[in-house]
Amino acid sequence: MNINANSQLALSDEVLFQDLAGEAAVLHLKTEEYFTLNETGTLAVNLLSECESVREMCDRFLEEYEIEPTQLEQDLLNYLDELVSKDIVIVKNSEV
Repeated sequence: MNINANSQLALSDEVLFQDLAGEAAVLHLKTEEYFTLNETGTLAVNLLSECESVREMCDRFLEEYEIEPTQLEQDLLNYLDELVSKDIVIVKNSEV
């Protein structure tokens, strides 16, 4: 599924997410796959519940990290698209 900067995303009900002092563990209950997230990945997943869109997530990342905005948006979209493909994250709304 292709997501865009206006997409609204959420953590799937099919996963358990545990923040472990900056890094995180994710267990997909249906597939029994276990994932670990680094600090950046953990921040992205935490922002899912705080932000209305991927664009807002990008704005929050720019407050924390010095990175070129266009590159950040592309990298974040690619990462979130990967999480969607693994059913860790779901798309609530994907307006253009």
